[in-house]
Amino acid sequence: MQTSAMLAKLITRAGTERKVARDTTVLRQGDESAQVVLLRHGRVKVEIISSEGAILLAAVRGPLETLGALGVMTGEPRTATVTAMSPCTTTVLSAARFRRLLTEHRLETEVTQQTMSRFVEAEQWRIEQATLPARAQLIHALLRLSFAGPSGRPILSLTQRELSQAIGRDLSVVSAALGELRKNGLITTAPRGVTIMNPGALRKLV
Repeated sequence: MQTSAMLAKLITRAGTERKVARDTTVLRQGDESAQVVLLRHGRVKVEIISSEGAILLAAVRGPLETLGALGVMTGEPRTATVTAMSPCTTTVLSAARFRRLLTEHRLETEVTQQTMSRFVEAEQWRIEQATLPARAQLIHALLRLSFAGPSGRPILSLTQRELSQAIGRDLSVVSAALGELRKNGLITTAPRGVTIMNPGALRKLV
């Protein structure tokens, strides 16, 4: 769920612009929730690290997404690590100033709705992991995490290891499923990415 034009404009005016290089950590799991980040350009990945050290790729976020708002609203530490997948332009705003903006412009409901939509997204992901076979999980992940590329086709700037983290399956299982989809002409793969050639046909498989 993207941030509304009004809230994005308020954050941009009140915050500080920062350029972020690819593979740079934007927010770190466990840190104090001292600020929110508006992603203006670029893409980031959201990862959750379990107490055993396992990594779950929870989401990919794009332009006009607000990052870290949940922790700011609850006062709890960060629940995930956010890393730039490409060069990004962000606006950073302190937690106190963000809360004041919401109160002054009566935008608390918007942030609550955004937070709830992400809870629903996470719950749907957990249900898929618990009930679907590996290929169906992978297809759902491909469709959910992709975005329109320069050619207009959906693309993912993710490695096979990151996809395995997204669905909680071994790398060998993901590689085999990708190979099958590639053989059928539904996707093409590169060292760090997947292009979906036929989204409609891919959806029909699940």
